Amino acid sequence: MAHRPVRVLVVSPPSSVWGAQLFLLSQLEALSERGVEFTLATARNCEFADEWEATGRDLLDLELRKPDGLTVPGTTQRRGPVSLARTLGDVAGNARRIAAIADGYDLLFSFALSTHPSVAVAGRLKRVPVALDLVDLVRPGVGRRVLRGSARLATLTVANSQATADTVDGAGAVEIIHPGIDLDRFHPGPPPAGLREELSGGVDRTLVGIVGRLDFRKGAHVLVDAMAQLPDRLADTRLVVVGDVGTGPPEYTAELRVNAEAALGDRVVFLGRRNDVPDIMRALDVLVVASASEPFGLT
Repeated sequence: MAHRPVRVLVVSPPSSVWGAQLFLLSQLEALSERGVEFTLATARNCEFADEWEATGRDLLDLELRKPDGLTVPGTTQRRGPVSLARTLGDVAGNARRIAAIADGYDLLFSFALSTHPSVAVAGRLKRVPVALDLVDLVRPGVGRRVLRGSARLATLTVANSQATADTVDGAGAVEIIHPGIDLDRFHPGPPPAGLREELSGGVDRTLVGIVGRLDFRKGAHVLVDAMAQLPDRLADTRLVVVGDVGTGPPEYTAELRVNAEAALGDRVVFLGRRNDVPDIMRALDVLVVASASEPFGLT
């Protein structure tokens, strides 16, 4: 007798497609073969929704309020009582919206820090198991306390490393699952013909690259500064930047481009988003990870 599929509702704020989204999308087919059916609940007007629908899986158009947060951005200063009350109201309202579409699902899967509290509450309201996806390093303070509270309400927190698991510090059940690499795509070997010439501008020179979204935490600006200080014997080395505007302010990317081109001239090239990242990595001489911190560091 065939078992019915396990139905999972993935809840996410509107998002671009970065490492976590790419990893989930890459797992869908294998999990479907094991009897797991996924539906994504998010706003339709985002890249993640488009990529999800391209897989042929169900999408629920879910508009969630974006809470102000508990601290003033860029500081550890707590927001005032009016803002905090509004944030609590947004979390409660989002929990009701999620609960309203939760019928028939065997698991609610929260796919972002901002949705963890609401999904955890919605699961309790509907008596449906909840799993939290934890791929961020949350600093000590009120945000970490809220995360731990969400983990206590949830059935399970899935962390991508010991470092991320430590941020909930044993609050509720925690399982560490390290992301894997598709070795059919990422393997040593020569790059496709002509790719090095494209990246180097037709000049035979050393290629240094960085891959990932462009925001302050990923540290592309640090690599630009380092490249500008190379000694004369390495002055022809070229920097290859693969990625686009990240989760931070778009001004960062614009400023990065201006500063890099001023400091390096034609010794830097910005490729934007690329689908041939494994080939680009094979074409580089040096791949740099310049992040201030990495929860796992898939790149």
